[in-house]
Amino acid sequence: MNPLRSPAGLALQQVLRGGLSLRVLCWVCITSFWLFAERGFLLAFEFPRGAGKDWAVADDVYITASFSRTLMEGGGPRWYPDAPKLEGFSSPTWVVMLALVQSLPGFRSSNLGLYTSGLNGLLLAACAWLVVATLAESPDEASSSGRPTLVLASLVCAVSGVSMCNWAAAGFEAPLVAAACLAAYRESVRSGGARALRVGLWTAMALATRLDAMTCCAGTLLLSAARLRGRDRVVALGIPGLCLAGMFLARHWYYGEWLPNTYYLKGTGWLFRDRFWQGWIQNSPVWLLVVVVLLPAILVLAPSLPHRSLAFALAPLSAFLLSVVYSTNVGGDLAFEVYGYDRFTAVGALFLPIGVVGLLTPPAGGGHTLARTGCGLIAALVPVAVRPSFEGRVHFREPGHAWLSLAAGPVRPDSKDVVGRWIDAGRAVEAATRPGALVAVCAAGAPIYFSRRRGLDLLGKIDERVARLPVRRAPPPDARCWRGFPGVGHNKEDVRSSFRAAPDLSMVAPPAALSSQYVRVSVDSVPFWARVGSPEVRWDALKRL
Repeated sequence: MNPLRSPAGLALQQVLRGGLSLRVLCWVCITSFWLFAERGFLLAFEFPRGAGKDWAVADDVYITASFSRTLMEGGGPRWYPDAPKLEGFSSPTWVVMLALVQSLPGFRSSNLGLYTSGLNGLLLAACAWLVVATLAESPDEASSSGRPTLVLASLVCAVSGVSMCNWAAAGFEAPLVAAACLAAYRESVRSGGARALRVGLWTAMALATRLDAMTCCAGTLLLSAARLRGRDRVVALGIPGLCLAGMFLARHWYYGEWLPNTYYLKGTGWLFRDRFWQGWIQNSPVWLLVVVVLLPAILVLAPSLPHRSLAFALAPLSAFLLSVVYSTNVGGDLAFEVYGYDRFTAVGALFLPIGVVGLLTPPAGGGHTLARTGCGLIAALVPVAVRPSFEGRVHFREPGHAWLSLAAGPVRPDSKDVVGRWIDAGRAVEAATRPGALVAVCAAGAPIYFSRRRGLDLLGKIDERVARLPVRRAPPPDARCWRGFPGVGHNKEDVRSSFRAAPDLSMVAPPAALSSQYVRVSVDSVPFWARVGSPEVRWDALKRL
C-alpha cells in the first residue's frame, strides 16, 4: 500500500497544502520536542527528600533568586537584607521575574525549579512560534519548495534548540533573551515593513534581560536602520538606546558602579590568549561549522543574493556568529557546552536555521535546489553531532545515549549532583547558626538562599575586591575554590584576605594561618568549620569532628 494514500498520508498532504496549518504543525512539533527535552533535563535537578522532593535550579540561579527574594521583601536588589550594595547578577529582568514568582501564593523554595521550568517552558513555546513564523515569511516560502524547506528548517531548529532546553530546565534566563531577540528580528523583516516601535521595545527587553544580548540584536538594529527612514528609524534605535542609558544610570545611582560586578569578575584581569584558548576549546565544534562551512558559503553566495534575501540571511547569521565570538572571547562558560552550545551561543543557535534558509535562497529568476538548502541545514547540526573534550579533541555523540538522556533524564553529573549537597548545606547552616551569622562559601547560591544567612563569596561574584583580582594560571596560596579550566568566574580567589572578615561558619577549611581559630564540626552529617567562640553559632546543634 502506498503510504501517501493512507488516511494519515492523505491528512498530511492536506496539512501541507495550507500555509497556516503547516506553521501550526511545525510549531507544535518543535514545542513538544523542546518541552520533552526540558523535562528530561529537569530530572537531573530532582532530589528526593524523605516524603517529598526538591526541584532545584543551577547554583547561579539561586544567587539571582536571593537578590529577587530580598527585592520582594522590600530590601532592594541585594544578596541578602542589609548586604553591601553590589550587583552580583547578570539579568535585571530575571531578578524581577523571579521576585514575582516567589511572591506567588503557595510558593515554596524547594520547588523553585518547577516554577522556573514552567515559566521557561512557556518561553520555549514562544521561541518555537517566532522561529516558525519567521521561516514562513522567508523569501523562499513563495517558491514550490518553500513548504518542504520550512519543515526541514523546523526539524533542524528543534535539534539545535536542545541546548536551550537544558538552560531552561536549569532556571536560566536564556529562553527570555532568545524570545525577545527573535521577536525583534521578526518585526524587522515582516513583509509589510518593519514596525519601528515593536523592534525598539523587543530589543530593549532583550538588553534589559542581558546586556550581552546585543550580540544577537546588533544585526536586527542595523537592518532596521537600513530599512526605516526618518522618525521610524529614530524610534527603532532610540528606544534601546534609552533603555541602555537608563540601566547604566540606575546602576550607578543604586550600586555606585557603571557596570555589574560580574563584568569585572569575568572580563578583567585575564590574559586574552588564556581566556580565548579556553573559549576556543569549548566552542571548537561550532568553529568547525563556521570556518569550514558557514564563512565560505557567505563569501560565495552573499554577493548574488537579492536585497530581501540578503537581509534575511545576514542579520540572523550575524547573531549566531557574534554569539560564538563573544562566548569564545570571555572564555566560554563554566558549565561548558551542552549539545553544542552554552548559555550565550544557545540563543544564537536559534537564528542559525533562519540565516541558512535566507543564504541559500537563489537570486531572482534562478532555480531553487532543495538539496542545496537541505545540505546547508544538515551542516548546521555539526555542533550538536560532535562534542569537545577538555583536551581539545572532538568526538561524535552517541545518538542512542542522547535520546535516552532526554527520555529518562541524563545521568546526573557531579556538577548537578552537588547542587543537592549545597541545598542540604544551606539547611544545615540555618540550623547551626543565628540570623546574624556570616558564612564563607564557594557556591554563593543554594547555601545562602536556603540558610537565609549573610554570605562571604570567596570566588568574587558578590565580592568587589575579589572580582578585580588578576587571574592566576596556578592555584593561589591556600586555594579552596579556585578552578583553572573551565575557569571563567571561578579563577579568582584570595582566601587569606577574604577570611579577614572573620566568618562565623565556613564551608571550606580556613587558611593555614587561621586554622587554630576554627574547629571542624558537622550538622546532619554536613561538615563545616566554625569560628571558636562565635556567638552566632549554635554550639549545642553541632557535633565536633
